[in-house]
Amino acid sequence: KEPDRQDDGAGTPFREQMISEAITNGTFRVDYISTRPETGGIYYKSVYAEKVTGSDEKLYVVGSGIYQ
Repeated sequence: KEPDRQDDGAGTPFREQMISEAITNGTFRVDYISTRPETGGIYYKSVYAEKVTGSDEKLYVVGSGIYQ
């Protein structure tokens, strides 16, 4: 499924980059600008994503991130 386009505060389409790079290269790491839901403030966020095959044999991109 194609995700909705989501750009960071600087206009970088990080979600598309994360998915395409993880599928192509197996892993992906990016720093981008994000609004932190708890505070409403704007922060840098680091995200790591990896391509995995599920027990159902489908391809998934799994990611995790942390605010800096």
